[in-house]
Amino acid sequence: MKWRRRKWQGITLQLIIAFVMIALSLSIIISLSVFFLNGHIENIEESALRNSQQVVLQAANSIDDLKAQMETRVKKVKNEVQHMQSVEEIQAYLNVFTDLEDDVEGVFLYDSTGSVLLYGNNGRNLKSNMVENLSFDDVLFLNNQHTISTMRPHVESIFENYYPWVVTMGVGVDTQVLDDAQYLVIDYKFSGISSYVDNIGIGQRGYCFVIDNNNNIVYHPKQRMINSGVVKENISTISKLKGKEEIVDGAIYVKKSIDNGQWSIVGVSYVNELIADQVKEFQVYVAAISCIFIIISILLSMFVATKVSKPIKRLVGAMNEFENNVDSYVYEPQGGVFEIKRLSFSFSKMVVIIRNLIKKAKDEEITLRKTEMKALESQINPHFLYNTLDSIQWMCEQGKMDEAVEMVGALAKLFRISINKGRQLIPIREEIEHAIHYLTIQKYRYRDQFTYDFDVDERALKYYTNKITIQPILENAIYHGIDRMIDEGHIQVNVRLVDQIIHMEIIDNGLGMTEEQIVSILSKDQHGKNGIGLKNVNDRIKIYFGDAYGVKVESELDEGTKVTITFPAVLGEEDDLFEN
Repeated sequence: MKWRRRKWQGITLQLIIAFVMIALSLSIIISLSVFFLNGHIENIEESALRNSQQVVLQAANSIDDLKAQMETRVKKVKNEVQHMQSVEEIQAYLNVFTDLEDDVEGVFLYDSTGSVLLYGNNGRNLKSNMVENLSFDDVLFLNNQHTISTMRPHVESIFENYYPWVVTMGVGVDTQVLDDAQYLVIDYKFSGISSYVDNIGIGQRGYCFVIDNNNNIVYHPKQRMINSGVVKENISTISKLKGKEEIVDGAIYVKKSIDNGQWSIVGVSYVNELIADQVKEFQVYVAAISCIFIIISILLSMFVATKVSKPIKRLVGAMNEFENNVDSYVYEPQGGVFEIKRLSFSFSKMVVIIRNLIKKAKDEEITLRKTEMKALESQINPHFLYNTLDSIQWMCEQGKMDEAVEMVGALAKLFRISINKGRQLIPIREEIEHAIHYLTIQKYRYRDQFTYDFDVDERALKYYTNKITIQPILENAIYHGIDRMIDEGHIQVNVRLVDQIIHMEIIDNGLGMTEEQIVSILSKDQHGKNGIGLKNVNDRIKIYFGDAYGVKVESELDEGTKVTITFPAVLGEEDDLFEN
């Protein structure tokens, strides 16, 4: 059971779940988009048909209303003319009517032969020799003597130099003053009807046109192209509509009868164009839904990524902290996904193991350093004893017994300090005494060959240093610098305390050394007659106090040598020092 719970908490499974949810979201978006788009397109086509029907119906009703108004005015003029008592009165009325009605091109009274008896024409002159009057149809008018007849739109040819496009309405008339008058005819400007047709908007490419009951085109927005044959309409399809709609080759045809079936208005629109705007709206809708799903997917991914990366970042931070604070760092295992938990517990174990290994390594290093110190210091006593006894032997050979006795006493005090309680660190006060006893011994051997002085800061005397630190430097100053001098040599020993750092300076005015010689004495021990070597002192200081401290040699040929020893001001035994 526990294994299953861990399995469900695993990072791999969580990433798989996140990926599946994102993929599933995209699949849902695509599937829903295709499904709704197909259904939406069908709805759009139905909507386009209804829209076309409504537009054509409105146009048909408008044209019917316009024709009804035109017929009403024809009836009104007929009634007025039939009751007038003189020709002049009729003529005046026709002129006034023509002037007042903006959509009227002319009003005419014809006899049975088509000759004009009276007319109102806005001041225009009739042709003197009229070959054909397109606004007069004796057969039509004769067959409809008592009803209003409407001719197809045509060009009015009765005026001189003026050929307007008109719709003619005529009716039989009986006047009291003109016995020959048979017909009243009004020519209306066709722009009144064409404006309704031209202004119908069914998309950007859709249009309407008018046909008669014989399927002849009465009016078309592209009339000239129709007349020239450049543009053709699908009349065979239109003739079968009978008030219904039909989609042919992507075009929607809608037909509506007007003028009691004498005319019909036909609307033509295109499915692709009509559904384009709807599809765009649907695409915007789908895009919005997609964005929402994508945002949700991104947030889900960020949540999973944060849940995975946050414990990892904490673990990386813990590793950095452990790296900077190995000795005292304590790590508490953290939660998270299963893999991170395991990694966290493993790191916790590793911290404990590393700290134990470091402690073990430090203990071994302390033991090793103590062993090295004892080995180095064991080199000091035999060499120093050898050199001192050599000096005493020389003095005895020279018969200087008193000096030899005094030298033996100084040697006893010297060794008493060296072996005092077996300690490896001694106070600087004792180290100075040790150096003075050493110089006392050496001064007997090199009588009047050198002098020495000590300048010691009293504050430094209580602090500790390695045993036998100054003496090897003095030994090297005597053997390497003063021994071969003709003039008297001088050794100056200075001890200073600066910022809790002890500075010991041993300065001589001997022959000096080259850079190569300095490197040589600091890189290898020089045992034997000439001493135990500066490297021994340098190594012991670094073992006790660290690599930041040690011996520094400055020298020039014929100018002397200055040796500086630095180490921290400490109080205590070497064991305390090693632990710190």
